[in-house]
Amino acid sequence: MSSYNKNLVFTAACIGMCFFGISMITLGSVLPSLTTKLGLDNLQATALVTFLPLGLLGGSLLFGPIVDRFGHKALLLLSCLVVLLGLEGIAFFTSIPLLQLSIIGIGLGGGILNGETNALVADISDEADPVKKEAIAKEINELTIEAGKVSVSNEFMNLIESMGGKRLNAGT
Repeated sequence: MSSYNKNLVFTAACIGMCFFGISMITLGSVLPSLTTKLGLDNLQATALVTFLPLGLLGGSLLFGPIVDRFGHKALLLLSCLVVLLGLEGIAFFTSIPLLQLSIIGIGLGGGILNGETNALVADISDEADPVKKEAIAKEINELTIEAGKVSVSNEFMNLIESMGGKRLNAGT
């Protein structure tokens, strides 16, 4: 068995979960702009967003066999790349199918990140009881997801405002 720095591995897992949180909140932040740009009604906007959970489900199902074959490091890098490509696709889409594919990509990468980082933190935990070990990993990862969501939402709104757009606050 190879030796590794648990603090470094834990930090990588937390960064992965923070990235997952950022990617999930970004889609919600840009949805009002997409709805306006594309002239979507509520039903069409809802149909567009349903591609995210499809990608999440696919990523959650795929990560186990991939980790067993290629290890944690390769999968963390790959899933971050897939999420980044999805975010780029949303920024520069030229057609609705490309937008849908980008949303699926965000979900796919996010599903992999979610499962991968939970497994990674559980693997490095010193807790002997497997139930406690998994609970600790999930709690730490959920806190990190929320940190990612909080950190990006306000900055995203400030960016929109600085680029000449309206602030997208609820109730205004």
